[in-house]
Parts: sequence; C-alpha cells; structure tokens
Amino acid sequence: MKANVARPLVWQLIAVWVTGSVIMGTVAVLVRPVVVSRIGGGPVPRGLVYIPVRSIQVLSPLASAAVLALMLGLFAVLAVLAWRMAGATWLAGGARPRLLWVVLVGAGGLAGWFFAATVTFALGFTALTQLLLAYFAGGLPFALAAGLLQRPWAVNLAAATAVAGLVLAGYVLVARSQIPLYSHNVFMLALEYLLIVFSGNPVDVRLG
Repeated sequence: MKANVARPLVWQLIAVWVTGSVIMGTVAVLVRPVVVSRIGGGPVPRGLVYIPVRSIQVLSPLASAAVLALMLGLFAVLAVLAWRMAGATWLAGGARPRLLWVVLVGAGGLAGWFFAATVTFALGFTALTQLLLAYFAGGLPFALAAGLLQRPWAVNLAAATAVAGLVLAGYVLVARSQIPLYSHNVFMLALEYLLIVFSGNPVDVRLG
C-alpha cells in the first residue's frame, strides 16, 4: 500500500481511537460502580458484589445530562470524520453512506466497549486499571469498527481477525473466572449488566 494511500487510513483510525477513548473514559467515570447487597444461594456465601454500572435512572440530573452530551458529542465527532475522511472507507459518495458509517462505527464501538467492560469486571480488575483501560484503550472497539469499513479489503480482514480473537479471548477468560458471577457466559453477563443500566428497580443479583 502506497504511503499517500495509507496515511488517511491511519489518521482515521487514530482519530476514531482517540475520540472513543476520551469520551468513553469520561462516561466510565460518570457511570461509576455501586455496591449492592448480593442475594446468595447454594454454596455461594452472602456478601457484597460490585455492580459495574449505575442504573441511568439513579444518576443525578447533572450526571445524566453529561452522559447524554458525551454520547451526542461522540456521534458528532464521528460525523465530522465521516465527511472529512470519506475516501478512507467503502461507505463514501453521498450523505446516506456516510451517515451509515457513523451509525455502524458508533453502535459497533459501543457494543465492543460494553463487551470489554463486562470482561474487566468479570475478571475483577481494580478501579484504577479499569479507568486506565477506559481512557487509553476505550477507543479500540471504535477503531476496529472503522477498520471493518475501511479500504482496502486487507484492512477489513485484519480488523475482523482482531475482533474475532478479542471476543474469543473474552469469552474464555470469563468462562474460566473464579469470581462468583451471575453467569460465566460473557454474553449473558453483558445482557444482565445492560438490564441494570436501564432498570430503575433495585437490582436482584442471583448467583449460581
């Protein structure tokens, strides 16, 4: 690949990575962990468990407004990148393809970010480690989503391989985790966390 062709591709991935890391790292600070009573059962002793996110319904109005503003800012920056670097992606040539790029990169990045967050909590990472990962690696899922849509196909293949490898690694690590969890299936665990995010009711965390 020629340098004048590769340069826009690299800059797009860097810009997407930095944007995702800064914004989602700040979101992680706002949507911080809470301690709730754990409803134990069977051999699992009663105690406390850290639920990785607050329900959005218990955030303060200021924090809720900040999270909403950050989400809007994320998609706004992606829109700017879509219009300024359209030549780096297969989805170019008009407003609709560029808008589709914004939606796919934004949604794909958020899904990957939440998957990664689920893995870090399932493995018992410390709050400091999670914060560092959020601010420095939080943009990786967005960069991979952008890579899946970049020209040429070799970049798509590399991004797809990286996604498959990371998902498989996360699945295996959570399955082998020794920490008592709602589920050791990372996809079921991520679904449980999503329910917590959008639930305004007390969380009933049943382990087993």
